[in-house]
Amino acid sequence: MFLDFDGVLHRFGEPALDEDFNLIENPNLFAWLPVLDRLLVHYPNVRIIVSSDWRRLCNDETLVRLLGPLGVRFIGVVETWGGSRSEEILEEARRRCLTHWLAIDDHPSVEAASREDSRFVACASDSGVSAASVQAELQRKLAALTDDGQTTPVPTDFPRAKLVSALSGVQSKVAVALAGVQYVQPTASDVERRERWEICEDLAQQLRDYCRRKERENPTWSREFNLGRMRSGVERKVRSGKWDISHDETAWVLERVVALLG
Repeated sequence: MFLDFDGVLHRFGEPALDEDFNLIENPNLFAWLPVLDRLLVHYPNVRIIVSSDWRRLCNDETLVRLLGPLGVRFIGVVETWGGSRSEEILEEARRRCLTHWLAIDDHPSVEAASREDSRFVACASDSGVSAASVQAELQRKLAALTDDGQTTPVPTDFPRAKLVSALSGVQSKVAVALAGVQYVQPTASDVERRERWEICEDLAQQLRDYCRRKERENPTWSREFNLGRMRSGVERKVRSGKWDISHDETAWVLERVVALLG
């Protein structure tokens, strides 16, 4: 979900900064954030990309803090600049290879885009997501988005995990199941495989964004060098147990990052 702040989570024009551009205490800021939190409670897989101009003023850590209970859903900001807000969102969705997304915003360009593209949800600047009509539209589109997302097939090259069982006894044993006339090692169900794929796909997209950021910060680095650094970091986290993904899943994630970078 591409998320605006002003005119969505609070009334447009609410004072937010002092003369030194520091955030001020204003209880009216983010007053409607609990409304969006409630609307998203049944959609735990929805992630948030901040499209608001607040992304120009605040770093990621501050944005996560400002989002409160929605902070855990934050995966980044719109990094595309120029043109209208709707054009920035469309370009960012293309850049991130997103196929299922919504954008909620009060920008005039989003209102215009919403007439032809149902992925845009337009708000009134003085009521934002607190408006009953906006909540109803968002609920309807979230349900449709989730239904569509659930039919998206898991890539055929994504590995299916083999299940490991704990068996008593001194001698080494391998758990197997009878399939027809032969014994095979049990594997993850389709539901379990999809859950693992969603985790790995989300990780791959975050790593893609990390690599792009490093490329901007270090223009002298080659793509190969940047990918090598990323790969080493991923493998360290997996070996240390900080990231709970298998060897095969790690290999898939690394290949996916390369594909996403293009």
